[in-house]
This record gives sequence, structure tokens and C-alpha cells, in this order.
Amino acid sequence: MLKTITVITALCCFAYAGSCQTTDDVLALGSTVFAADFYDVLYHAGYLWIADGGQYYSGNLKALDVSDPENPQIAASDSYSGGSAFRLDAEGGLLLVSVKGHGLKIYDTSDPLSMTIAGEYVTTETINDMDILGDLLLLLSQSSGLLIFDISDPGNLVQLSQTSISGSRYSLAVTSDSLLTIASGTTGLHIYSIADPSAPRLMDTVTLDQKGFHDVVCNDTHAYAVYRQVMINSGGFAVVDLSDPPNFEILAQPTAFGVDPFPDNGLFLTGDTLFFAATQGGFGVWDISDPENPSRYGGWGGAWLPGNLARWSTRCTAGGGNAYNISPDRLLTATKNEACVFDISDLTDPTPIGFHDPPDWVHGAVGDGDFAYVASSNDGLLVVDISDPENPEIVGGENQLFVNLSATSVLYEDSYAYVSGGWTTLKIFDVSDPADPTVVSTFEEGCATYSDMVKQDDLVLVTGHGVPPSPPGWLTLLDVADVQNPSYTGFLNLGAGVYGVDVSGLLAFIAYVDGLGIIDISNPSNPILMNSRPTGGTAQDVVVRDDLAYVADPVNGIIIMDVSDPYSINPLASLQTPGYPYEIALSGDSLYIADSTALVVMNVADVYNPFITDIVPVEGKAQGVSVDNGKIFLCDKYGFHIYSHEVLAIGGFAVSETLPSSFHIACYPNPFNPTTMITFDLPVASQVTLNVFDISGARVGVGLAPTRHYNPGTHAITFDGSNLSSGIYFYRLEAGENTAVGKMVLLK
Repeated sequence: MLKTITVITALCCFAYAGSCQTTDDVLALGSTVFAADFYDVLYHAGYLWIADGGQYYSGNLKALDVSDPENPQIAASDSYSGGSAFRLDAEGGLLLVSVKGHGLKIYDTSDPLSMTIAGEYVTTETINDMDILGDLLLLLSQSSGLLIFDISDPGNLVQLSQTSISGSRYSLAVTSDSLLTIASGTTGLHIYSIADPSAPRLMDTVTLDQKGFHDVVCNDTHAYAVYRQVMINSGGFAVVDLSDPPNFEILAQPTAFGVDPFPDNGLFLTGDTLFFAATQGGFGVWDISDPENPSRYGGWGGAWLPGNLARWSTRCTAGGGNAYNISPDRLLTATKNEACVFDISDLTDPTPIGFHDPPDWVHGAVGDGDFAYVASSNDGLLVVDISDPENPEIVGGENQLFVNLSATSVLYEDSYAYVSGGWTTLKIFDVSDPADPTVVSTFEEGCATYSDMVKQDDLVLVTGHGVPPSPPGWLTLLDVADVQNPSYTGFLNLGAGVYGVDVSGLLAFIAYVDGLGIIDISNPSNPILMNSRPTGGTAQDVVVRDDLAYVADPVNGIIIMDVSDPYSINPLASLQTPGYPYEIALSGDSLYIADSTALVVMNVADVYNPFITDIVPVEGKAQGVSVDNGKIFLCDKYGFHIYSHEVLAIGGFAVSETLPSSFHIACYPNPFNPTTMITFDLPVASQVTLNVFDISGARVGVGLAPTRHYNPGTHAITFDGSNLSSGIYFYRLEAGENTAVGKMVLLK
């Protein structure tokens, strides 16, 4: 019988410009997303630039078109493999981007959307801040201190000096008279002369008793530096007179409630107006026309306000007639996951008029009828109305859904949602009214992380992993007969990280560092490890049905084992997946795999000869999957996605439960940066060789796929072009007597 897998959608406040993917056998109808992390924001060259440190798949650097400020849209993006965009600055036609793990990227913004790199400074050190003065590039390195370069040729930076800076080296700002100010925590605000850039000279250090400086901006006569009271969650900014070197004087210290330490606050200066992102103090606008008596025009947010008005603010900028900030979009959480556009025509009342709300990591989801229950990294438990699966909608008050730190796993049964997460916290919610989830009980073990859980009757089994003093990995058993008072029943220290769990009868099955483990839970107060079997790597998940265990392992893919005799675990078959299998779900003869780069569907009707029926590429590191009533819920760093797996009559393309009928090869995405997935269909078992060549014919994919035997089915191999330059490349697959060649384009 032919079936179809169809992406229906997910949900969010902002429709991300990316799309769900379509393969020959899978039709994607659409997707939206949750929220994530921003580190910095800057208005430059007519666009709003965002350092999106948490979302490698959609570009760590984003340029937003804010010409319609009520509907900001992603216009261009760039990404950094293994890196994280952190800080932004610009001068003239150059945009500077500090990238953790990479150093500094310098973009030519004469054509802002071309993302043309004009130069770079490569280092594994974190660049906390940067600025340009004429032909001088100033970098503040977390480890090396102050670095000064000649940037007259951005493609050929020449280092002029390196100066050790005491303290935390948070932020810098420079005047046109070559006075450099450095906010360096409790060691103070250091003021240097860089008139001779080869030998910066410390002129003075301004300090405040029991206060540390965390960000600084300046004009030619004054510096404005964020300060925070040591060990007390309050602070403001200090105004420092720079007009008479070396006689520097603090003129004023206005306060703003609730200033947290770097990197969660920031200043932006334009003319006589200072914008202050004061973390818990919200977003403030200040008149500094009289530096000795700064006055607050007005503001937005602040932790002292009621309900959803209690918004924090972490970084800010202004330009194009508007102001912009980074603000958490969930009440009282410290995540930096929304960019707000403010109308500042009335400085006494900055009003948010537009939002950019990017993806959030979703770890798990379960469905029950018309609702899905989603475990979100930043947002805790979210209840989603999926009665119209093409238009799912979050229901319930967001502030009521907050779970302590990151939610990692969720279960649903009899109007209760069980949510586990960071710091080994389990919360039980009454969701009989989905619009008003209510916490009925909380169970906490300590400072580590719950990874997975399963429920059988009145027993909840929770796995975890941690660092000392916590055990490296364990299984906890809880009695939840009284949901208002869950009680500790049993505990088993496994001595190694545990990542997945399932239960069958009186046996628990765990996926952990040592592979597959079988635990006797006939006496819940004294669980006993009966047997274990290595799987080749650190097993990530396990599903058990009819004396068979299906184990997800990053080394050997999916391993099927006969566990009818717990003391003699017998592997029956294994099949590699194209990515990293994090979680699996079994429905009928189909095994659904959250395989990092794709949703993989595997036919396991013949447990000795499983084969892949389809691969649906995803953009956000898929790591959670579940099945309910014909719907597949996929969770990734891009959001929450709903797929259907119905009889073909509902429309769409088919996912055949039989083997491919013809030889076929393709790659997605194309163009790509820096990775793409090369997929191929084999109607019969074949010896397969896959190579990639550049336009000159030189082989660049050495070792990509050594010649080996592949079973019939659909297969995928990821090609990484991180070390290659932009251009046209060709991939060639040889399978038995068949040869196919395709073209792909690498765009950096």
C-alpha cells in the first residue's frame, strides 16, 4: 500500500522565511517556528543586523529588512560552521562580526545583501568588542587583551600592537581624539591614549566602589559606561568627562533597576540620546544633552511591571527612524530570543511596533487528540491546539507554562502532562483546561539533567546524566499514583550517561554510554541491571515491542535486537542512517527516526532486513520524534513540525513501503553552505562509490563514501564543503552498472 508523509506545519509568532523540504516521495506543506537566542543587534546600511548565536541552520548573521517596521523579514544570512556570532560593529562600508570559535569576520556592505567577506582575523579566542578609528581596527580579546591592526586593506590586516588589559575586558569605545575607553568589570573603566597605535598608553582608570563596568559608548567629550553593584542585582550607567585628559571625572550615575552583568546589557548613543538596554530594567531612553544631569525620557518593560509588561532588554541600537532591542519573549526568562522594533517618534513613550521571533530548540512532543504537548528549550511546556493541523495554535498563558530551565521530555496521560528538564526537575501539569495548564506538583533531584522518561501504570521512570557531584548517569523511579505528591521509589546509578528509556512489563530498557541495558524493575525500590550489550557508540534511544528492542546509535545507526531472553541479547540486524539518530518512534512497520539532518523512515516489517523508505531533510538538527493517531511530531532546533502519514487518497506524493523501483540520485540543499545531503535510491543491492569533483576535475570528496556494499533502499551521505571555496562541484555515484552525475553549487 502506498502512503504519504506530509509536513503539515508547526507554529509561532513570526513566520520564518525558511521552508519545509520536499523530496521525491515527501510533500512539505509548510512550517513555522518557536524562539531562540540573539547576542547582538545593529542598524547599519539600511538593514537590521542580528548576531543569532544559537541558530546555525538559518545563519548566525542575519540581515533584516525593516523597511516595513511592523513586518521585519530576513533578507540575507551567513553561517559559520562550529561558530557562534557574538558581537557586531560597523564603520563606513564595513561590518564587523565577532564569531566565537572563528575570530572576526569583516564584511563589505556596499551591497549589504551580498554577504561579501572583505577580510578576517582568525583566532579561537572570543572577541568581546571591536571598533574602527580611521585606518585602525581595535579588538578586545577575552584572552589577549587589546589588539590594534592596520585595516587600510581589510583583506591584509597588519597587527600593530598587543596590550594586556587587566580585568574582564568586556567592551571598548574610542573617541576621534584617540582616547580609548575599556569597560573591564571590577577593575574599572580603563582610559588609554592610542595616538601611537604601536604603543597604547594607559592614562587613568576610573573606578566605582563595589561596582563593575560592563559596557561603554562614547562621543568626543564623554563616556557612558554601564555599571553593576557587585553581588547585588542593581546598577545604572556612569557619565565620565573625557574633555580634559588626563583629568577624567565621573559627572553622574543615574540608576536603572535590575541591571545584570555582561553580556546581558548594552548602550547605544546617537546625538544627545542614549538608549539603554538594562536587562531586568527594561529598555530606556535618556536625554544626555546635559551630561551632568541625564534625564530619562521614557522606557518600555522592566521586571517590576505586572504580567507580560515585565519585559527584559539585553542589547539595543537605533537607525532609520526607529530603535531596536533584543528582548526575551517569555515572561521572566533570561533567554535573548526576540528582536523588537520601536517607534520613537515620541521618546517619552517608545512603542514596540514589530517583532522578529526566531527559532527555539524543541526537544520533544507528544500528541493526544486535538492537542500536542511540546517540551521547549526556552519556553518550557507549550500546549498546542492541532485540531486544524495546518494552522496549529499555542493555547494557554505563556507565563503559566514556564518549566525550570530547559524542558527536555514530555509525556501525556489522563489530562496530565509530565515535563522533565534541566536541573533534574519533573513538573506535573493539570491540562484538563489546555488554555490554563496548572502545575500540580514538582519533583527535583539536584543539579544535573533529565534526558528521557516513560510511564507505566503509576510508575514514572526518568533517566538522567550529569557532572560531579551528581552521578554520571542514572535511572530514577517515581510513584505518581498521587499526582500532587509524587514520591521517590527507587534509584539505580548506571555509572555512565543515560539518554533513552522504554519499559515492557517488569523490565526497563535503557540507551546509554555502554549501549543497551536491561533493568529488572519488579521491585521498584531496588532496580537491578540484569544485562547490557554494547552498540558501538553511545546509544541515544530505545523502543521495545514484542521481545524486540530498536536502538538508535550514532556509530551503527539503528540496531534491532532480540531481547526475549534478557540474559542473552541477540542482535538481528543493523542499518546506518545518514545522520546522527537521536530519537526513534515505532508505529506499525515503520520506524521514524529524528536523525539530526533529516526525518528518516525505515521499514522494519522484516527485522532481519530493514530498509529506509524515505529521508526528509530538515534544517534544524532533528532530535525528537513521536507518533500519535497518524501524525508524526518532529522536534528540532528549528521548531515543532507535524507530518501526516496517511493513505495516498489524501493527496500528495507517495512514500512507498516497498523498495525503490529505479536508480536515482539528488542532493539537498542546492545551492548549499557549507553542507548538503546527497541521497540515492537503489532498487537492488550494489557496490557503491560516491565522489565529488571540482570544476577542474580534481577530486575533493576523498573518503566521502569508500566503495562498499549497500542494501536496496534509500540512502544519504552528508558532504561538508567547509574547507572549499565557493563554486560549482560535481558529484558522481557508481552503483553496479549504473553511473549518475549531478551538479551542486557551494555559496559562501
